[in-house]
Parts: sequence; C-alpha cells; structure tokens
Amino acid sequence: DICVVKYDELCGLDALWDLCLMSKEPEVTSLALSFTTKLLRQLSPELDEQVGKYREDYISRCLDRIAASRASMESVADQGSADQQGACSAVIERSVAILKNLLDDCHGKVLLASDKLRPHGVVSRGAKVTIIVNAPQMKALPKVEISFFMTDTMEVVRHTVSRTLGIHLEAMRLLTKGAEVLPFHDTQTLADYKVVEKQAFAAGQRNLNYEPVTFTLDESTLPSFILAHNHAYFNQIFDLLSMPGAVARQAWDILMLLPTNEQIHRSITDLNATFATSESNHSPEDTWRTLLDDRSVFKLLYTLQIVESYVEPSEPSLEEGAADLMSSRDEWCANFLRHGGFAHIYSILTNRAAGSSSRSEHSDGITAALWKKSTASLLRIVKLFFAGTMATINPALPDTVLNKLNGSPAPLPESDDSVAAKPPPLLRSYCVVPGEFVRLILTTVDAQQLLTTAIKLL
Repeated sequence: DICVVKYDELCGLDALWDLCLMSKEPEVTSLALSFTTKLLRQLSPELDEQVGKYREDYISRCLDRIAASRASMESVADQGSADQQGACSAVIERSVAILKNLLDDCHGKVLLASDKLRPHGVVSRGAKVTIIVNAPQMKALPKVEISFFMTDTMEVVRHTVSRTLGIHLEAMRLLTKGAEVLPFHDTQTLADYKVVEKQAFAAGQRNLNYEPVTFTLDESTLPSFILAHNHAYFNQIFDLLSMPGAVARQAWDILMLLPTNEQIHRSITDLNATFATSESNHSPEDTWRTLLDDRSVFKLLYTLQIVESYVEPSEPSLEEGAADLMSSRDEWCANFLRHGGFAHIYSILTNRAAGSSSRSEHSDGITAALWKKSTASLLRIVKLFFAGTMATINPALPDTVLNKLNGSPAPLPESDDSVAAKPPPLLRSYCVVPGEFVRLILTTVDAQQLLTTAIKLL
C-alpha cells in the first residue's frame, strides 16, 4: 500500500491524467483512474488540513479539461471535422467519469455529514420512521431511537447507527428480524426493506476489545460540498445536461449526488421574489419556461423534484414544527397557483400527449426512463392539486374522484369565495386550494382528458 506525504511534489501526475483522458486501452484507463483517486485517499495524516485544497484542485482540473474540450468542439463545428469533435467529446465524457469517481470514493463520508449535504436525488423524502436500536455492549448508550425517511437507504442506516454508537462500521453487526443487515442491502431503501415504525434493531461489535471511535468530519472538504457551493462549478456541470448521449447522463448522475443547488431551489421556493425580479423583462410564461424547461428531460426533472417535495402529501406527525411546515406548504401551493405554475405544468402534460414536445432525447433506455419519470411527476402534481380542488367543494370528494378519474365532472362552485374545508391538521394527503383558484383548476383540467393523457404517456 502507499502513503502520500507530499502530494504537491508528486512526479508524473500530469502524465497520469493524460492516461485517464487519452488512453485507447480501456484497462489502462481504468487503472489510471483508480490510481488517481487512490492518491487522494491515501494522504498522510500530516496532510489532513490540505485535503480540501487537493480535492478542489482535482475538481478544477476535471472541469478545466471539460471547458477546453467544449470550446474546441465549438471551434471545429463549422469545419465539419467529425474526428476532432469525437475526440473532444471523448475527453469530456472521461473527465465527467473521473469527477464521478471522486464523488463515489467519498460517498461513505457524505453519509456521515449533516442533513445539509443530503443529495438532491432523495429530495423527496417520503414518510418518516423511527427505529429502536438495542446495543447492550455499549454501556453508555444501550438503547437509542433514530429517525429516518422511508426513501433513505440501508447504507444510510448502517452508517448512522455506526456514527451514533461510536462503532467502526467494519466492526459493527446490525440485525433486525433475525437477519443481519449487510453491505449487500445498501442500495435498498427502508421502504424496500419493509421497515416499520419502532422496528427493533440489534447492534454489536464483532471484536469486544475494539476501541470506540469519535467521528470528526470537515464537510467543507467533501467533493459534494465543493461542487455545490461553487456556483461556477455547479453551473458548468448543469450545462452538460444539454449535451447528447452519455455526457448528459453522467452529469445527471453527478447532480443526483450533490445537495440541491441553492440558487435553483430558491428560484422555485421563493416564487414571489422570482417573479418580482423577472416581471420587467419576461412574461410569466417565459419565466416558467425557464424554471421548468421541458426542452431537456434532465433539467425538467431536476426542478420537478423540488416542486414535488413541496406538494407531496404530508405524513401524520405531531412533532414540533410540523404544523408550521404544513402552513408553509399551503402558502407555497397558493403562490404556485397564483403565478401560473399549475397552468404551465398542465400545458407540458397536454403538449406531450399531443406529441409536440421533442422526443429526440429518447435515444436510449435510460433517457426514456427519465422522460417517463418526469411525466409521472407531472401527473402526481396535477393529481394533488385536483384532489385539493375537490376537497374545497366537498371534503368527501377527493377519494371518490381520484379513484374514478373518468367519472362525471364535478359541478363548479357557486362562488369564487369558497373556503377550503380542511381535514384534521397533519392528516391531509392533497394540496389545499384557496377558493379563488377552484374555478381556474376546474376549467383547466378535464378529468377524462387527464386519465386519457396518463394512459397515453405512461
């Protein structure tokens, strides 16, 4: 094994990068890529204070190669040199792969980080569940309750329990329902694993003499933090979504490992500020086309995941702050309707059903799956607002109407001043629709057409 004591003075690092980017032998490329990442992983303890700098240099080197290759592609585009464009595209693809490799290598550390580094890929959290961990060997903490979301993976569970109890992950055994939770299960979510509220887990050490550990982590040194908090870096990766083929898919995989971009998140969550800023230069329709851009399935799905995290059903909860969270959600939904978000979402759906949206992105199974996923997200959002409209008219209607979308359309309310009838707090499974928007939604959405659209698209 190796230990790097002077990273700045390594000889041949540039040649190693050239092998990663230029080698025509797949095995050589793979070995060079692994060794490049290993050098950062094997830094001596004396270099701990420099690890953030070295990782940022690594990221910067990747993105500089990408920028240079994209510029070269544009310069030779008019000359029609397919070979040159192919070579540039290959460098971009490999540079993105190198970047993804660094993120994967540090993935275990991200699981120990705070909730602020929660990947965008799990922005929609689902229900909350609490497990009970019994650890009789740990005298200081023999029993502990830990809360997760049903979309969390068993890898998150294993790392969180390890950190909470102060046990090395490699030395920990975690069991539930008579079976051990193994690394093999890491990719399964708690929902996949069928974890239920207050389910009992047992944790212990394989070696009783293993010293307890205290986890310390400087989050600012993690690649996901560096990429997410440097707007130039993030924007460069986000722009790759407009490229064809493997590059866009790799860029998408990277974005799913990063925290949600603050600028994009703010533009969606603070709609009043977004439209106040843009109204002098753009129409509301143009602003929505920028926010929810259906010309790229990747860009659309990224922002739809943020929208859906605000409109998805709230699980029953009596936790402190849960009522405020529900109120905030209702306010956001009202602003979404007021600024025309619902109409834009519905127009994307109907345009897709009519075949007017570009389908050129359906060049492979992965992109086609993301297209279907974005369509399903659009339908869920429309359904939740439609159910809220039905509940405004009659609290008993949502279940009936949503189970029979092809039934007779509900009558319009007599007055636009209808007040939404709310069920008991924290038990609502739809968006509250203020009375002023009821007629708008009912005249926009035809239930029969919505069902036909869903069948046609999915």
